[in-house]
Amino acid sequence: MRRLLFFICSLCVCATAVAQSPAKVSSSIAEARTLFTAGRYDEVIQKLSYFSLSSPVPKTESPDQNREAFYLLGMSWYQKRDYQRAIPFLNLVIGFGNEAPGNSPTIREHDESIQVLGLSHYLLGHLLEAVPLLELASARLPNNNELTYALGMASVQTRQPEKARNAFARMFRVETDSA
Repeated sequence: MRRLLFFICSLCVCATAVAQSPAKVSSSIAEARTLFTAGRYDEVIQKLSYFSLSSPVPKTESPDQNREAFYLLGMSWYQKRDYQRAIPFLNLVIGFGNEAPGNSPTIREHDESIQVLGLSHYLLGHLLEAVPLLELASARLPNNNELTYALGMASVQTRQPEKARNAFARMFRVETDSA
């Protein structure tokens, strides 16, 4: 009986969260951004819990707000070192694309999502998925030794010696022939 009551209450809470007005959702996303900046990742996840992957996405004022909510959730899970939970949200952010002019937050968040998604796959041992993402991220940030090292190691472990050689040569700033 308790389980049934708990289940019914959970459904009511979820229905209420999804039925929130776009203005309330916008406010929640803004609050989550502030919490994220302060490093309070558990609170970000709690604040945006109605953006669950298993329920309908709540109505927002613009698709950019959905992208931002998914970005905050993916990055929060990554910061908590729960890479498996970060991956679906980061995939959604990348799915939105980076269609924006100049150096907008959309492009920055898209690029960071590619980087973090590649590292998440690498850290989980999904090396075949990690290599193309790490290549993209490393091309955008050629002086980032963490990305270059991860790309080199993933390439070695997936038996792609040429990619590994190029990554390590770039990391150590030597010619590819001498790596």
